[in-house]
Amino acid sequence: MREEVLRIVAREYGLDEVPAPTLSLVDLDADSIDLICVVSALEERFGFQFPLDVDALELETVGDIVRTVEKHVTAREGATPRLPARQ
Repeated sequence: MREEVLRIVAREYGLDEVPAPTLSLVDLDADSIDLICVVSALEERFGFQFPLDVDALELETVGDIVRTVEKHVTAREGATPRLPARQ
């Protein structure tokens, strides 16, 4: 799911490659319209609704977007998040 979210973010922001999760949304020179387009694409793909006040989510990085999608999809499915296997 993470990689798919990153691909959607890259597509919506017009990036040539997927962004690092640590990349700040400010560094993308994105405005609120750009964020709305990303949110709409993610809602459509993953079948959930972001809260109406997206600013309240405090999305500051690409990773924040990924975590928000994972949280909503996991909650919708009624499952617990899968932890990475220990190495």
